[in-house]
Amino acid sequence: MAINLGNMGNIFQIQGNLQKSLQNYEKALKIYKEIGEKLNYHIINNNKINLLFKSAITHNKEKNAGKALENLEEIVESLKETKMKRQ
Repeated sequence: MAINLGNMGNIFQIQGNLQKSLQNYEKALKIYKEIGEKLNYHIINNNKINLLFKSAITHNKEKNAGKALENLEEIVESLKETKMKRQ
């Protein structure tokens, strides 16, 4: 299910539908987080961040850039947690 939602997010992004793309990415992220699938979680979160940055640049929407930075911080924290668990 999460894979399909991520793919749908990609398709909506290509079509230029920011809102539907973000909605599908969020649903996929929720599932990946619930099942503890970190790799795919980070891939989808990266797609989401790229979309938000692209939107911020294209449409000059600071709100989206701020949200992208929040997501980036979340990825960094999650990667730190993953690294700590491996040590």
